[in-house]
Amino acid sequence: MSKDFKKCLEIGHYYEKKSISILTNHKFKHIKNNYKYNPYYDLTAFKNKKKVYIECKYNKLTHKTNKIFLECCKINLEPSGISITKSNYIIFFSYFNYWIVKTEKVKKLLERTITNILINNNIPNPTQEQLLLYIEHEAIKTKNTIGILISVDDVIKICKYKGTHKKTFNKRLF
Repeated sequence: MSKDFKKCLEIGHYYEKKSISILTNHKFKHIKNNYKYNPYYDLTAFKNKKKVYIECKYNKLTHKTNKIFLECCKINLEPSGISITKSNYIIFFSYFNYWIVKTEKVKKLLERTITNILINNNIPNPTQEQLLLYIEHEAIKTKNTIGILISVDDVIKICKYKGTHKKTFNKRLF
């Protein structure tokens, strides 16, 4: 396991713990975290007597850029992140804010974002192949992943719950 991945995992666990109290405040029940790496979801809970899966996401620069990075695939184009999640909800964290959004709405927002970019680049009605080419050649690439930036303002429009949280700083993590 790489040093970078270990650090990301630690930060993820920090926000997963923080999510439990936030989700409890929004009437999620019996929230559980197995604290092991799981690419499909981070937490399980019950909402309205139905079992749900929750993904927790923190973007370090969201408070500066007003954008959220959504991982779509690994650098070798193997599906990952939003493209394979089995979550029903995603809780996004920025420095002091959070937004809880139904995953299906995030996926629709992502699709609209990519389609709008392609249309703005004179590619109306993009095919699945053109979308994949966009992701491969035009999306944001990190050392290990490829993703798309979505606007926080767009996330706020589709979020089910939002609020602020108190960040307890841990210089070793951040």
